[in-house]
Amino acid sequence: MSKFALILSFFIALFMSACTDATFIQSFIQTSNEGIFIRSQKQQSFKISFQNPSQLQTTLDRDLALKLKNLGLKEVKENADY
Repeated sequence: MSKFALILSFFIALFMSACTDATFIQSFIQTSNEGIFIRSQKQQSFKISFQNPSQLQTTLDRDLALKLKNLGLKEVKENADY
């Protein structure tokens, strides 16, 4: 690959990442086929810890916590089962 093609592909990737907004990122996360599967019993505890170095505005952690609470799990700050 020539230097020109390499530099061009770098700038295209940079441009595409600059055009991406938080809504697109969140919808991609929500619609991907990957997931976390937990076998648990009611009243077991969980803690959600996301790393978000780009500081994107998202409600993904709150949405996930609400869904887990609706299934009978409880959210805790320390010593969680999951």
